Amino acid sequence: VTVYPNPSPGLATLSLNTDFKLGTMQILNTDQQLLFTQELTPDNRQVPLELTRWPAGVYFISVQLDGERTTQRLVITD
Repeated sequence: VTVYPNPSPGLATLSLNTDFKLGTMQILNTDQQLLFTQELTPDNRQVPLELTRWPAGVYFISVQLDGERTTQRLVITD
């Protein structure tokens, strides 16, 4: 699982490079507050993230695929 470009001006892509059946993505801030959640489907391995309205800062993209969780750090710039 990768997120690019990083840092990003607010337009990024979540790339899922593994096979899975069930998936969920969550975006959290540095206080671990849940800001966004989305179900992921196996037929969409490139998920666009449109975060241009979000304040600049550090966010965490947490992805759970078939019960296994991984987290990527994303920096949004001005």
